Amino acid sequence: MNLYIGGTFVYHLGTKIDLGPFGSVKYNVFYLGPEVGYDVAAGPVVIRPYAGIGYATAVATAEVNFAGISASSSTSQSKFSVWPGATLLYPLGGAFIGADARFVLISGAKDQNGDQFNAFSLFATGGMQF
Repeated sequence: MNLYIGGTFVYHLGTKIDLGPFGSVKYNVFYLGPEVGYDVAAGPVVIRPYAGIGYATAVATAEVNFAGISASSSTSQSKFSVWPGATLLYPLGGAFIGADARFVLISGAKDQNGDQFNAFSLFATGGMQF
């Protein structure tokens, strides 16, 4: 059976914007949910197109330093998310190594500039098959 059923939890470390002597702002995103895909044999490798659905949370944290006073504040948005992607797997007996590419679409989550948190991601992967 070539059906793949799994799940994911991904934490993106994000980015930090330095505001010089006034502090910084940091953004990061994490998402989790189930995935479903189909394995297609292609010579010595397996190609697995898949899609996942779930929730993503975008977090913004501001640290402010002004006149010797330090303060921080954090806010977050949780939104519906989908991530279509494909994995290339190289089987090694009961184990595998490979690469994964996906595009994460987060419904309506935006930073203070109005930019969306959608992202294209590449991952190295490995594991065991059961």
